[in-house]
Amino acid sequence: MAFRFNFTGRKRVLEAEAKVHVVKDAKPLKVVLEQTFSGKSIYSPDDIVMLEAIRRTKLRRFPLGTVGSLQHETIAEFPDFADGKEVYYRLRIVDPATHVLKGLAKTLKDADKEQKPSDMDPLLPVALSQDDDNMGSRFWKVRLEQHSDPVLVISIKKFNSYEPVKSAEFKALVLPEVLRQVLTYAFILSAHSGGFPEWAEKWRTFVGINLGVVGCPSSAPDNVDESYITDTSEWIDDAVRAFADHFNLSAVTIKNLTNSEDGNE
Repeated sequence: MAFRFNFTGRKRVLEAEAKVHVVKDAKPLKVVLEQTFSGKSIYSPDDIVMLEAIRRTKLRRFPLGTVGSLQHETIAEFPDFADGKEVYYRLRIVDPATHVLKGLAKTLKDADKEQKPSDMDPLLPVALSQDDDNMGSRFWKVRLEQHSDPVLVISIKKFNSYEPVKSAEFKALVLPEVLRQVLTYAFILSAHSGGFPEWAEKWRTFVGINLGVVGCPSSAPDNVDESYITDTSEWIDDAVRAFADHFNLSAVTIKNLTNSEDGNE
């Protein structure tokens, strides 16, 4: 049965409650979904659970059964993938009658794969864009949601792989702005709605401990006035400046943009 997804339904984020394990040397690709849905009561036992494997523009879906029948560990096979290289995974929970998307985990990483450290690891996972990311002509964007960790989304049409993210130029030109967007969303925009996101504390800790910049508000004020916005904006400016200095990103940018054609600086 083909499913069409209605994205108007309320989404429940499941990244913290699900992970995949790729079965070693299995061909075709075989993975084990491990889940601990603590909030099963928010779903109907008849809701359909599907695991998706995605590599570049290819997507394959494996039905895992219903919420009521789902086991703690469930095996999924993807015959169209010879191996698990450059594959990431997505989990969906869908109402079988209305096709409303009730649960979504956009980025499930291979839990057994050694993760390479990055400048913001483990704060900022990276994902290739999907249709519902609405990238347009953008090369990248930050996916920001109240109840889900920020994700750096890069355009699959522009890049086709994660390699550009590893370059010094990408880090120097993109990551400071990513940090600014995340902090602005967490501590200014969200304050207007009465509270910081669940993940905000991790970013406050990153800025305070890793970058040595203090002064972040500990909680959203009852009244988000001009003084609060000014003080918090200055704190964000200091954090972005310290981030660039800490990783010497300004020097990287200048070095690579001012090289002459013959390779001499």
